[in-house]
Order: sequence, then C-alpha cells, then structure tokens
Amino acid sequence: MDILLFRSRRDDNFTVRLVIELKRPTVKVGKKELDQITGYSRAIVDNPQYKGVNCK
Repeated sequence: MDILLFRSRRDDNFTVRLVIELKRPTVKVGKKELDQITGYSRAIVDNPQYKGVNCK
C-alpha cells in the first residue's frame, strides 16, 4: 500500500479510510490490481487495533 488516509470528525460516528496504490502509467488496472487493493483493505479491517471501530 502506498498511501492510507484517515478522516474522522467529532460529529461523525465513523471513520473514513482511503487506500491508494500507485502504479506506473503503463499499468492497466485489472482484476490483479483490484484484488491487491482489496487485500490491503481487508488487512486493515482485520487488524486487532481497529476492532470495534466503525469505518467506511
């Protein structure tokens, strides 16, 4: 994962997380790349330090 951004505000009941994976301009995004990003997202959600945190 190249970049992970978090956003949370006091009046929100959740945190927004954005996973960014940078690729060369010549790389066409396909199933392999999408699966890679999904795997990164799943690793964040499954991490014990985020258990019980409502996020999108």
